[in-house]
Amino acid sequence: MALRIIVLKAKIKNSYLGSEFMKKTQADLKNEIKIFFEKYIKTIEKKDFNALSSMYAKKRNMLFIGTDINEWLLGWPTVEKSLAVFLKTVTKIKYSCSKFNVNFSADKSVAWIAYIANINVTIGKEKNFLDSIRTTIVLENIDGGWLITHTHSSMPVMGQAVEY
Repeated sequence: MALRIIVLKAKIKNSYLGSEFMKKTQADLKNEIKIFFEKYIKTIEKKDFNALSSMYAKKRNMLFIGTDINEWLLGWPTVEKSLAVFLKTVTKIKYSCSKFNVNFSADKSVAWIAYIANINVTIGKEKNFLDSIRTTIVLENIDGGWLITHTHSSMPVMGQAVEY
């Protein structure tokens, strides 16, 4: 019975990917991702936890890697808690992004975004500027919509970190 359910789920997903979704051009999909990304940034800037939460796949194996040493967050409950604390702590946040790049898996069901973020963050009265944050976001097309399954951010070091 379990195998039959798995096969049925695969057929449903493949039939979805095989229909209207597969007819979309690369340009159409890139535009969808760009719109998703713009909404994502605006949602963070508005500090709207519910809207931001709705943009994530609520998976146990999703991974959020931030810039802090302890930001290796595995599973939606851990990611959710971190996002809630972050949005409550931050007084104001403003993004500017560059080098925006989008790619897709062969079947177009997975997309990844890479970009550089400059972020102005105010916590209480203290203003901070985070410069050149390298970020990657992985999205899956789940039930006809894009959802975040993985993020990774890193802050570059000045100069060359390792001789090669």
